[in-house]
Amino acid sequence: MFECNEPCLFTIFGSTGDLSYKKIFPALFHLHASHRLPKCFFIIAIGRKKYLKNSFLEQLKPFIAKNELFTEEKWISFSHIIDYFQLDFNNEIDYLHFYDYINELDAAYKTLGNRIFYFAVSPNFFEIISLNLNNYNLISSNNGFHRVVFEKPFGKDLKTAQKFNKVLQTYFSENQIYRIDHYLGKEMIRNILVLRFTNRLFEEIWCKNGIEKVHIKILETIGIENRGEYYDNTGALRDMVQNHLLQMLALVAMDPPAKFDTNSIKDKKVNVLKHLKLYEGNLISPNIILGQYDNYKETPGVRKDSLTETYAFVPCEIDSARWRGVPFILETGKSLDQKKAEIEIYFKPSSSNYLLEHQEIKQNKLVIRIQPSEGINLEMNAKKPGIEFDIDTVNMEYCHSCNSLSRSSDAYEKLIVDLINGDSTRFTRWDEIEFAWSFIDQLTDKYSLNKDNLKLYKSNSRGPKNDANF
Repeated sequence: MFECNEPCLFTIFGSTGDLSYKKIFPALFHLHASHRLPKCFFIIAIGRKKYLKNSFLEQLKPFIAKNELFTEEKWISFSHIIDYFQLDFNNEIDYLHFYDYINELDAAYKTLGNRIFYFAVSPNFFEIISLNLNNYNLISSNNGFHRVVFEKPFGKDLKTAQKFNKVLQTYFSENQIYRIDHYLGKEMIRNILVLRFTNRLFEEIWCKNGIEKVHIKILETIGIENRGEYYDNTGALRDMVQNHLLQMLALVAMDPPAKFDTNSIKDKKVNVLKHLKLYEGNLISPNIILGQYDNYKETPGVRKDSLTETYAFVPCEIDSARWRGVPFILETGKSLDQKKAEIEIYFKPSSSNYLLEHQEIKQNKLVIRIQPSEGINLEMNAKKPGIEFDIDTVNMEYCHSCNSLSRSSDAYEKLIVDLINGDSTRFTRWDEIEFAWSFIDQLTDKYSLNKDNLKLYKSNSRGPKNDANF
């Protein structure tokens, strides 16, 4: 059972936003209700709205009530470790009052000076909050641990990401900064390294000698809903490929580290991203495919002449001895006909001469299912039952969610536990982000968006027509 060991004060800037209501507070409640938070722990909900504590809790309760562990007794217990503090991000006097307040709480709840500041706000506020935390000595490295947590987006290209990182490193050391990519907290993403490095049957073939191609996909049936203004300035490449898909690729393709500690794993992931380039092999249609679903421009906040892509199909490869020549296909899209996130690994066809006349021998395929059903499926060839010597494809399947006695822990629950315990393995280091943006910039420079290469597709379809032999 995972649990938090360190006492601390957990401060959430932007506590009245969707991220806090829908993700952060429900995760904290579940950890509290299952007795996995430290005994000495307190949550400070920061917001600009004029709420009293009870008013804030009234707004929060409907979101917590959806949790399967919810009872009135547990809700009352959880509400005892929450307080609301009104703070104008631009008002320095408010930070002075906050300094006195947080020191009082530290003494009252015996949190030993340990503090976490979660930035669940627009990136526009990152710098002003960071500046004032620093100016009013709310964060340091002298008295307990002090950590800051940032949600994506980390910029919109390499240049803005570098500028953003320079601001952060002005006020915080790298070991204080935790950059969240919530996909890294998902159960089957965490399982990739276990699958790869604890099973001897994959050890020699997990490279260009054994693997023909890899398809990594995150497909969604929903459109952009009420995120029109944000999404129209972002698009599928920046919203999904730059972070979630490239992180999945790095875990699949990384070389075995000498040690399985945080920095050794991240060093190997960075080495993958550093050698990533657009695929130049023999796919029928090797160029990327960018698409936009047909009623996207009708969404409030979206420009009527928008060229923002809601679908991306990106063939790339890793220029390394292990992977050179193997296509890695990254695919993501909104308003499609299916919802799934999975990694498909196609092994090369059998080199044996054991081929029977008129028999189709299919190549082996390993599928790592991330959502909606978590699990692993391995396709193999075997003889069909009966007198004839016919060959069929059979599946060896592991259903992770089926084997769990309770619901699989939410990604945010795991990441919050890691955050409190100081384990940054599943958070992104700056150089991971830097090389990921470098690849995205390379891609967008080569394929600038225009009406000729942005393909329209119908909502609830499979996406734009794709002639690639994949």
